[in-house]
Amino acid sequence: MAERPFDRRAIRWLAVLALVALAAALRLSALELRPPHHDEGVNGWFVEKLRRDGHYAYDPGNYHGPSYFYLLTASREAFGFGLWQLRLPGAVIGVALCLTPLLLRRRMGWGPALAAGALLATSPTLVYYARYAIHETLLVGLGLLVAACMLRWADRGGGGWLIGGAAALAGMIATKETTILFLAVSGAWLLGEIVVESWRARRFTVLGRAGAWSWRASAVALAMVGVMAAIHVALFTGFLQQPGALGDQLARSFEAYFLWQETGTGHSGHEKDGCYYLHLGARYELVLYALAAVGLVAGFRQRWVRGPGLVGFGLCAAYSCVAYKMPWLPMSWLVLLALPAAHGLSLLVRVMRDEVAARCGLGHAVALALVPALVITARSSFLRPADEREHLAYVHTHPDYWSWFGLIEAGATRVGRQRLVVAVEHDATWPLPWSLHPYPRTRWSASGDEDVILAASSRVAAVEERLRRDYLWREVRVRGSAEPARLYLRRGLYARVLGDRVARDRYTLVPARAAGVQLAAGAAASR
Repeated sequence: MAERPFDRRAIRWLAVLALVALAAALRLSALELRPPHHDEGVNGWFVEKLRRDGHYAYDPGNYHGPSYFYLLTASREAFGFGLWQLRLPGAVIGVALCLTPLLLRRRMGWGPALAAGALLATSPTLVYYARYAIHETLLVGLGLLVAACMLRWADRGGGGWLIGGAAALAGMIATKETTILFLAVSGAWLLGEIVVESWRARRFTVLGRAGAWSWRASAVALAMVGVMAAIHVALFTGFLQQPGALGDQLARSFEAYFLWQETGTGHSGHEKDGCYYLHLGARYELVLYALAAVGLVAGFRQRWVRGPGLVGFGLCAAYSCVAYKMPWLPMSWLVLLALPAAHGLSLLVRVMRDEVAARCGLGHAVALALVPALVITARSSFLRPADEREHLAYVHTHPDYWSWFGLIEAGATRVGRQRLVVAVEHDATWPLPWSLHPYPRTRWSASGDEDVILAASSRVAAVEERLRRDYLWREVRVRGSAEPARLYLRRGLYARVLGDRVARDRYTLVPARAAGVQLAAGAAASR
């Protein structure tokens, strides 16, 4: 019996639900598994400042635009303070990103569109950083939406797609300064398309459509400019709540591009060789790169393959030429390469069915494409998410964080967060200014009578000179690349929190210097 159209539609939407379930499971589960990163602490601190001031005061030196901070603040207001609340917006955007290829399903076909979504859903890099409260997932999600809107307009027309693409582009500009590279590379591709098509058609042609003036085209162009201007003004002026002249605020919104030139070419400590992204791709995204290369070559005549493929690989080349490199920057081109990679996966299905065995087909090809990515994703995002062996865990907070920060929270449970006194003497303080936000009596220099003291190893002697109470201590790590530290716990409090026997067996006792006990002897005896 022939399959009815209703059956095909039901199967397609069941596949969409399965795609959403897979993307959500990889991005939303166990969001607090990994300790907060330095950059997450900075972003969280900006959120608290935004809540206090009522608006985001854009600083060009921060490079990052205001859009993501407003999303983080919405999550903070809705769900309260915490790490999973901070990471929730990025994770949700990461799930939505996987559905964007479905906007092109009429041109790509349902199978390739779902395949592109599956490749996005299982990408180790995209999963890792969607579970991470930084700007990249929002930025690349908007970038993919810009591409989808342009390709959809080229396929079927409609001014709404151009206006939607303009809004997404304005969102990118209001998210991060690296948008300038996206504009440069995609603009070069678009210009090339226009030149080639116009030469062949002997008239001005834009993505397969004749360029001609009309009142409708003018209205769409004005709407695009108006939408972009409205979004830019609203976000960069704190929805007109930020004090100061409007012209000065808008001028500052472009200063970051000039400052970033110094970051991209200067000596920030994050310079890497030109092959860095190739090495990173071979380690985490080899299957996606290979499928994208095959798909681009085989489907070059099709614009939905050619455009994202050329821009994606062009972005990889452009970022490789910049000395400043970070492991999350490949997200900008991975989301685009998923489209030609889906075409490559379709070719793989046909080759396996026709050349290998008739029984081989979709299931085997999907397994070859997705299983390696799922294995790497499980390792990097769930089994060792903060391990220095994972290149995605870039200068990450040490996994020991949960152990020693848990002791701070245990003390707060006993006396209350409002009363617990914490002192930090360590250069690598982030993410602590955000993590310790619920502890209003936090100090950044120890006087020697606090409940908890975190001191860098190089400052231990100076801190112990100031101790006026008995403390228990243990060695801790803040960040793998940072100086080790020592955590001091006031014995009068933590003997009750931990129990005298646990405190005596697991921690070294450091008496106050006034007691006249030698620290070295006391440490040796307790060991």
